[in-house]
Amino acid sequence: MADNWVVSPILPAIAKDINVDIARAGLLISSYMIPFGLFQILFGPLADRYGKKNIITFSIVMFTIATGLCALGSSLTNLAIFRALTGVFAASVMPISLALIGDVFPIEERQSAIGSFMGISF
Repeated sequence: MADNWVVSPILPAIAKDINVDIARAGLLISSYMIPFGLFQILFGPLADRYGKKNIITFSIVMFTIATGLCALGSSLTNLAIFRALTGVFAASVMPISLALIGDVFPIEERQSAIGSFMGISF
């Protein structure tokens, strides 16, 4: 969840490093958040088809790779593309994890499990 907001406080430093003004560098926030919102819709059916654990594992691996690519970003364009990829794969983790908790825990334990998961996540 930290990746949703990690760029905001360091945006001035990023803008300086890639030689753009801060207003243009703000694209890096949108380039993450838009795919993050849109791809949640896609990952639900994929998780139903291929298994929740498989999709979460795949997404975490791809998110890690995309995050590593962000370190290589040297322009606003390629950094925005890499941030978009992190948003795409981050989109699956929270909703599918909640669905997986619903599958694994009996109803009487589910709220406690969700509370623990959300506490750890945030």
